[in-house]
Amino acid sequence: ASLRGSVRGSQGATAGVGISALSEDGSVLARALSDERGEFQLSDLPAGRLRISASAGSQRGSATVELRAGQQDQVGL
Repeated sequence: ASLRGSVRGSQGATAGVGISALSEDGSVLARALSDERGEFQLSDLPAGRLRISASAGSQRGSATVELRAGQQDQVGL
């Protein structure tokens, strides 16, 4: 499965934000950085419930997603 998403702050798109996909037990499965448009992609993720976290300095956010095998999903942070 793969996941595409975008990071938006109060000023709009946010570049250089660290994105992590975490399993239910907290293991890091994948990492990425948001690009100049605030977009990111995480590939080769396992099916199941994952927590997607974003962090830049002291700012943090997260979302929970449920992925199915072979699925491409989207999330906004």
